[in-house]
Amino acid sequence: MGMRPSSGAYRLIMRLWCQECGRPSGPEAKGWHLRRVDVPDEDPEPQLAAYCSSCATREFGSVREDDG
Repeated sequence: MGMRPSSGAYRLIMRLWCQECGRPSGPEAKGWHLRRVDVPDEDPEPQLAAYCSSCATREFGSVREDDG
């Protein structure tokens, strides 16, 4: 029988993958940025792409924390 957390809850960890370099994020994705990449009025649903902080800076210039 496997071990369970005492609360009975499980923690789901999801990762982001950088659109440019393919690197996976850490569990908290600190410093990562999401950018909308769809074409409004052409694409049926909004689409987001994830960028690590290095690639976001290279692709979009200086990126502030609140730029998201």
